[in-house]
Amino acid sequence: MRSCPVCHQTYNDDSIRFCLNDGTALVTAGPTAPPSYNVPSTMTPPTPQPWAQPPRRRVWPWVVGGLVVVTFLGIGLIVLIIAIAAMSSGNSNTSNQNSSNSNRIVISENNSNSSDDNSNSDSNPDTSSIASAHMAQDSNGEAGEEAIIFKSSDRTIHCVIRLTKPVTGTDIKFRWVGVDAGSWKDYTIKEIAYTTKENESVVNAHLTYSLDWPTGSYKVDVYVNGRFARSVSYQVI
Repeated sequence: MRSCPVCHQTYNDDSIRFCLNDGTALVTAGPTAPPSYNVPSTMTPPTPQPWAQPPRRRVWPWVVGGLVVVTFLGIGLIVLIIAIAAMSSGNSNTSNQNSSNSNRIVISENNSNSSDDNSNSDSNPDTSSIASAHMAQDSNGEAGEEAIIFKSSDRTIHCVIRLTKPVTGTDIKFRWVGVDAGSWKDYTIKEIAYTTKENESVVNAHLTYSLDWPTGSYKVDVYVNGRFARSVSYQVI
């Protein structure tokens, strides 16, 4: 077998000396060597050592901690808002009550002065200086008939006491109390203080309310020279 060294055309006929394609002299063809290929190496890559890997940070503790902080802050804010609202409501109610009382109650003191002394005890009454005490209806600005029952529309109610012996400079205090009259339960409505003049044995204190009196039971505690002397009860219907 012959072959062309240029175009590699092979010829089985040994009588042919030249390539019929390009005229090149043919050469005797030897056994063809199998093609060679570069086989890649199958080496296993080295295993990375543990100490060579970068440390991984755990994220979930930070997330949990953040949620706990936010929760406590939210609870604290809610408690603070509730406390502020409760304080504001309490102050508002107290202010409204004081305003209502100051606007609705008109005191005619009959030459007497207001007093805030609540240190006296209601026990062991001293009756030696009071001959009599009673409630009375209003009659043109003066104490009229004695009464223990009043209508809610009676604007002015009198309390009249008579001293056993007139002594100049005797200190008298009248304390009007709502015993059980609607929202006035064991509630001190007003205190009126007065100092007697020379030869004055009768003292009249009167309380005026610009609206209808709440129905229920009332009393007037009378103090003489700082000691509890008498309590006069009455009803409003």
